[in-house]
Amino acid sequence: MRGFAVVHCLGILTSLFSAVVVSRALVNLIYGRRRKIESLSIGQIWKPGTSTAITK
Repeated sequence: MRGFAVVHCLGILTSLFSAVVVSRALVNLIYGRRRKIESLSIGQIWKPGTSTAITK
């Protein structure tokens, strides 16, 4: 019974590992050819003098 549990756990871990590796490879294959992002506005600190507000 213990051998079955060990083999079952190894199968689950192997399946999880291969699912992560294959899905990451597919995402990199599909989205890896796109243009690289130079800057991302999320989380940037506001600096004085770089206001983007609309003035009338």
